[in-house]
Formats: sequence, C-alpha cells, structure tokens
Amino acid sequence: MAIKGTVTAKCSGKGCLEEDVEVWSFVRGDTDPDLRERLIAGDLNLITCETCGALYFPEATVVYYDPGIEMLAFIFPESYKKEEARWRKKMLEDYGQMKTVLGDKKGVEYEPVLFFGMDAAASALNSEENLEDEVHIAKILAPGLDLDIFSVDRAYARKEGLPRMLPHMKKKSAQGGERESVLAALMILLKENGKLSGYRRWVSRLSNRGELPTEAGLR
Repeated sequence: MAIKGTVTAKCSGKGCLEEDVEVWSFVRGDTDPDLRERLIAGDLNLITCETCGALYFPEATVVYYDPGIEMLAFIFPESYKKEEARWRKKMLEDYGQMKTVLGDKKGVEYEPVLFFGMDAAASALNSEENLEDEVHIAKILAPGLDLDIFSVDRAYARKEGLPRMLPHMKKKSAQGGERESVLAALMILLKENGKLSGYRRWVSRLSNRGELPTEAGLR
C-alpha cells in the first residue's frame, strides 16, 4: 500500500512560484515494486518546476517500509540535516506510533533508519542491493566449496556496509576458533570469486578484531 498526498512546494530557482504538487509519503517496498525502483533510481517525488522547468525534490517526508529486508526508513528533506537531533527525535516518536500497526501481529521489531535527502536513501538502497547480490552468489557457491553459510544481524550488516550472511568451514574441516573458521571460509570464497568486495570488507573487519563482533548477532 502506497500513500500519496499534495504539498505546497517551491523550486530554488530565482523568481519561481509556489505550486501544489503530488508526492508519495508512504511506500511499501514489497508490494509497490515500481515505486521501490523509482526510489532506487532517484526519481521518486522528482518534480518539474512549472516556472523554470528545472527538476527538484519538494520538501516532503517519505516513509519507506520493506519487511522483506527488515527496513523502516524515514526520508527527510536534505535541508533538515542541520537539525538532525530534532528530526531523529521526531522519527522515533512516529516510529513508536507506527510499529504496532505495521507488519504482522508482532508489528515492526527492528529499529528505523534515517536518511536526509532522496539521494542518500537511493544510494543506501543501491548499496544494499549490491550486497544482496553478493549474498546470492555466496549461497550458490557455498555447497560446491564445502562451506556452510549463516546469517548475521541485518541492522549490524546494514550499518557497517557488509553482506548479511557469512560463510563458515564445515565442522569436520574447521580448525581453530569460530573467527578463524569464518576467515578461512571467506578466503576460499574469495579465491573462487574475487569480485565480492563486500566479503573482502568482512575479511578486513575480522582481521582487525580479535573475535567475531558480538553485535553482529550471529545466528
């Protein structure tokens, strides 16, 4: 379900007049695929100014909800960033009211994310899609490489810009501790496909820490 409304907006061009425009205020990614693609492409709510013909984003807030990737995002206008604390508080207040009516019977059980500007949201979703492609490749390759694969906490992976699944040596061939097993499996995976930049970042992260990060919520 998507929700559309009308706002009064004004292009930043000299002499441009205010105009009433229609914008999307709520988009559900799993049921509104066309709008999701428009958001990723960076043209959701992109308006052509009636005065000068320039393209611009009206100062309107968009809530993006996609339970398939466990994301509830509040996209505020870029100009709001100078008052980030205020708008983060607003986001949490709205989230408190929304989380019990969204999703299934349990409601939304993951924390919201905040973006300032449609470009920032589009960039984040593009990065997430690229990482999801890497996860898909890892899942396909793992059985042939005699590797297991397991999930980590999505919120942690999203925050750190890392794939949400990790390979693991099968128990019968594992040597050392859990961290060593994951690192060994990552090296095997990357030897098979060296273009998986997200998994290379996992190698760097684990190489610079003594243990697997507990906040990753391995499961």
